[in-house]
Amino acid sequence: MAMMNNVWEEDNMDEEQLTWWEIRDLAVAYEAGEELERDIGLWGYEHGYTWIEGEHFRDSSLLQIAVNKEEAKLFIKFKFDLTSLGEYPTVYDHTFGNNDEADNLHIELIVRNNQNTRKIKISDETSLYSDGKGSFDAQLDLEDFQDLAFGDVEFTVELKTVYTTFFDVRSKKSPVSAKFSLNYEVPQLYKTTIAFKSVRLNEELTRIKLGSNDFNNPDPETGIRVSYDGKSVIFGHSQNSFSYTHAQKGDVYHLTPEAYINITVMDADYGLNFNDDINDTTISLKSIEGTDYFNLKMKYVDELLIYSQYKGKAN
Repeated sequence: MAMMNNVWEEDNMDEEQLTWWEIRDLAVAYEAGEELERDIGLWGYEHGYTWIEGEHFRDSSLLQIAVNKEEAKLFIKFKFDLTSLGEYPTVYDHTFGNNDEADNLHIELIVRNNQNTRKIKISDETSLYSDGKGSFDAQLDLEDFQDLAFGDVEFTVELKTVYTTFFDVRSKKSPVSAKFSLNYEVPQLYKTTIAFKSVRLNEELTRIKLGSNDFNNPDPETGIRVSYDGKSVIFGHSQNSFSYTHAQKGDVYHLTPEAYINITVMDADYGLNFNDDINDTTISLKSIEGTDYFNLKMKYVDELLIYSQYKGKAN
């Protein structure tokens, strides 16, 4: 594993940071025990990365980077302070026929691994406001690691930026860029496919529960959301109907065969009306495992056809 010469503590990104070996030397100076030394090493691994290009942007306070490695997610956070660069550039907007100030930042993140060099691209935009400050958070989830053998993997992360206007007219000026590497312990992944066919509400009970919450039509937009770890796997809804039928499948990547999913049945409203949860349940993937649809009944729901198929190890 490459030596990690930059460690940021997320809650103190604006403070001067010590490298992990400086922390280690302090621990030795105070005669810290082996347990503390191991904790320091683990903390450094969970937050460490190694600069390849662009370290001078860090030194000039234009860019700050924080890394947090959890068992099932990898977080990379960026903070920009471009105040010292002066006025924003202006670009010509052909749509409106005028010059606009490029006071936004288009961000592109490219993450590669050293096992199969597969690229993951993440892009977003952040407003710099009048003080030249902005931020960008990137997150890699379990499905992003499905093509990698479990174990310690080195990733190369490349950050690219360009000034842009509110209407995404891009300039040719790139204020900051960076490239760094980090190691991440890719976990053993398991894969399960979820198949959904239809959901049908009990009209009488549902009308009592929802009341007259829809100004346009008394019938709900019956919807279904199947999620794992807060992320939707299956989602869809009808329009002005007490049932929704649309066969679809979604894959769940999980850390243990004993994983659980959340199933929410809702009235998927629009405009000023918010979604109304009708009922939800949390069940194990194994409880609906099979080769044919299982009717998962619950209050307000007369029929919900769903099943899962366990595919085994995913990496």
